Amino acid sequence: MSKEKLPDLQSLKDQLHVLTQENEALAERAEDSLLLGLISEKISNLQTKSDVLSGCLEQISILKDIHYCSCGKLSGCKIEELETYASFSDSKGIGYPMEISSEKLAELQYGPVLIQDIKNLKCNFAGVEFQPECAALIPFKTQNKEKWVFLFLDGEKNNGRLAPMLMLLNHVVELVTAK
Repeated sequence: MSKEKLPDLQSLKDQLHVLTQENEALAERAEDSLLLGLISEKISNLQTKSDVLSGCLEQISILKDIHYCSCGKLSGCKIEELETYASFSDSKGIGYPMEISSEKLAELQYGPVLIQDIKNLKCNFAGVEFQPECAALIPFKTQNKEKWVFLFLDGEKNNGRLAPMLMLLNHVVELVTAK
């Protein structure tokens, strides 16, 4: 191959790399739009709070590959389960009892919290292969001023998957809690 064509080859490789990244970003946005659409549709078709929450948690788990999704009531540092979807288990109450550190609880009053050190969240996954390594917590309040939280747990340490999803997950929580 001649020396004149080498820069052209590198230029093509660079363009391919940029196009591949753009394609991945577009696919991610399409997946996010699909998730929001499916959850909106599910919410409109379901009547009970339990059905809405369980359907929503299942959709998030499947489409975003988050193996553990839950919603619970905050009672001090303790989290009391309302609904849970765990892709690895059908057991009721899996992961509970849960308790959040007082430091992270204080952060929740300002909005979503990412927990990179799982020591800040005590949970019970004895007897199952899944062990959480990081978590995203999204708080919300009900009409009667009770404090609740959505929990999304990832089993891979420091992979950074949950951080870019925080805004989307917060939007989903807003959709669900508006119902």
